[in-house]
Formats: sequence, C-alpha cells, structure tokens
Amino acid sequence: MSGVLFVCTGNMCRSPLAAAKFRALVDEYGLAGMKIDSAGTWIENGLKADKRTRTWAKKQGLDIKDHTTQRVSGRMLSEFDLVVVMDSGHKEALHTNYPGLNGNVIGLSELSGHFYDIPDPISLSDEEFEAVAEEVVSLVKNGFNEIVVRLTKKQIQKTIAE
Repeated sequence: MSGVLFVCTGNMCRSPLAAAKFRALVDEYGLAGMKIDSAGTWIENGLKADKRTRTWAKKQGLDIKDHTTQRVSGRMLSEFDLVVVMDSGHKEALHTNYPGLNGNVIGLSELSGHFYDIPDPISLSDEEFEAVAEEVVSLVKNGFNEIVVRLTKKQIQKTIAE
C-alpha cells in the first residue's frame, strides 16, 4: 500500500502527532505496508519535537520519542501518494514550490468536512496547546477511513497504469 505524509510548519507539534495517531490506527486495524511520516515547511532537520508535544503524546499513548524534524523536499513528496496539511499556508507553499502535486494534497480538517486552518500551537498557552493537540488527534481519527480510501484508490490507479 502507498503512504501518507503529514505536513505542518515546524514538524514539532501538529504533524508528528498526526503521524503518530495515524500509525497507531494502522496498527490497531492491522493494515500493513503503509508508509507514514511527517515533515515541516519551515524547519531545519534533526530537532526534537516540542517538549509539550512529547509529554502530551506520551500521556495519550502515542510514540514520538524518536521523532526528529525534517524539512519537506521534492524527493520526499515523491515517496507519498497523499500529503495531509494543517493549514492553507502549507497547501499554498507545497503547490507553489512543488507544482504537479494536484489532488495529492488535502487539509486534515477537509477529510472530515470543510477545510479550516488548524492553528500552530507552539506559542500558545498550555491549555490552548492541548486543545489543538486533541483536535489534531481527533481529526486524524475521524479522517482515517477517508485517508485509507484515498490511498487505496491511488494504489489501484498506479496498478492499472502499469
């Protein structure tokens, strides 16, 4: 099966949480062979996830202890059939810097209904941070089936094209 890349700005909060939750759901439902990762549009490589993110994830049973940041690249994008972003700025940045992604980019909120920006929690209060973290995880859970369907369709299209 193909893969999904979750993208936010710094790859320190939203996208690692989304990837960890999606990975947990894939494991829970016994789906094998799916590539899952996260990246940021504006971050240097190799930084640890935000401390609050690591603490919150651990409390939720999500594993991000070995996560290090990585900046999105054209090579990376070519390895995934679906890119899930957190806000309109990410969509714009990806479409501007990597033309040809077409329908491969979708907003996380869009998977469960209408598209809206999920705020970057890095500079928010602890309470606001937790609300955003909970929203991200909830949106991944609610959009899980849609992601799997989209990835399955992409895989079928690739197989037919071959």
